[in-house]
Amino acid sequence: MAEGWAHTWIQDQVQNLKLTLQEFQEEDEKGDFEDDEFVRRIRDHIHILEKTIVASVALDSASVFEESPSLQKHSTNSSACPDTTLSGRNGCHKRKQVKSKAVEAMAKDGIDISTYQPKTISEILPRLKTDKNSGIGGPLDLNNQILENVVVEKEYDAQTKPVDKLIVLCSCGEEMKYELVRRSKSVEEWSIDAPTAACKAGEGDRAYHRVSFEIRKEVNILLGSLLGKPFT
Repeated sequence: MAEGWAHTWIQDQVQNLKLTLQEFQEEDEKGDFEDDEFVRRIRDHIHILEKTIVASVALDSASVFEESPSLQKHSTNSSACPDTTLSGRNGCHKRKQVKSKAVEAMAKDGIDISTYQPKTISEILPRLKTDKNSGIGGPLDLNNQILENVVVEKEYDAQTKPVDKLIVLCSCGEEMKYELVRRSKSVEEWSIDAPTAACKAGEGDRAYHRVSFEIRKEVNILLGSLLGKPFT
């Protein structure tokens, strides 16, 4: 949910800034559009937004993958596993899907997260260091990767902090949380209910929409503080 709202916020801001740039260019009577400080600031802002990568990750691979006993006959070669699975030392592993109730709750507000995928820490960390593509285009395609490559690497350089801002949304074991916290420049926790637990506790499916709205509010505040308000 947080990833979907963050992508939407960034996409909206980039669109608004580009419209502002276009309007300013059309109204430029002096013809010095390219040298204008205001224009340079808008373009810098767009560049920052388009290079921002936002991703929701699980702190343990068990929340992302499930073993597929019926697929264990496949070899550990990734090409031997079906397209919807990953290969690992013990056979094929299937990536879990985003909960359908979360997809439905977001869809009510016009956000489609049906193609988003659960991800592990170590799937994201290398991308934060090397990915040169825009982070605003939608969810990362993580199909057909080798499972060994998505296991948390204990020997990862502890001095490297590729995560600018880490938001913790759940209670979890300190050891698991430490694996990402130690790679983050800044950390904060949001006190937001886990929708599945709230649903089972008696709130029903309404819990997913309530939590989605609460996450949206926090995401907008966070990105607004990190990336600045739109130019007017």
